[in-house]
Amino acid sequence: MDVITNNADTSEEWVRAFLLRLGYHLAGEYQFMPECSLRDLVGNYANDLIDTADPEPDEHAPPNLRIVE
Repeated sequence: MDVITNNADTSEEWVRAFLLRLGYHLAGEYQFMPECSLRDLVGNYANDLIDTADPEPDEHAPPNLRIVE
């Protein structure tokens, strides 16, 4: 995972779109996983990918929705 996040050139739109889609896919898988260390790992990677794709969020954009347990 570090290879993807460290080497991603986020100045290109297609790279940001790819990272977002990958992060959203992992976040979707996270929702249906049972409590385990893999679930925590998948959730953390999903957040990392989404944050990498949008390093400077718009201050006027609505906040990201996240599940609170």
